[in-house]
Amino acid sequence: MSMVYILLLSWLTSVSYAYPNLLFVTNKDIRIANVSRPSKVVTIVKDIEEGAAVDFYYAGSRICWTDRGLEMIQCVTYNGSEAYNKVEVVTSGLITPDGLACDWLTKKLYW
Repeated sequence: MSMVYILLLSWLTSVSYAYPNLLFVTNKDIRIANVSRPSKVVTIVKDIEEGAAVDFYYAGSRICWTDRGLEMIQCVTYNGSEAYNKVEVVTSGLITPDGLACDWLTKKLYW
């Protein structure tokens, strides 16, 4: 059974989301749940080795997360229905990356 490590209340601003969504990471994937319909949970990113933290970067419509197993930070573009364009943002120098914050004003990542 996967553990949920970090939860983030995400107010996605695209037209397809009229209600707030809960974005969260487990050991193995990233999921999004509609707050008004909690039974509707969608897996956005699969095959994460050991997920620890997740955040949404509004300006780029990107979901970024830390992977403690790979010791890296990765991001995907998310258009409201699918995730694509997976990139490895930080691939070296990380030791047990447990936290992540996307500063959308300065366009920086903090971990």
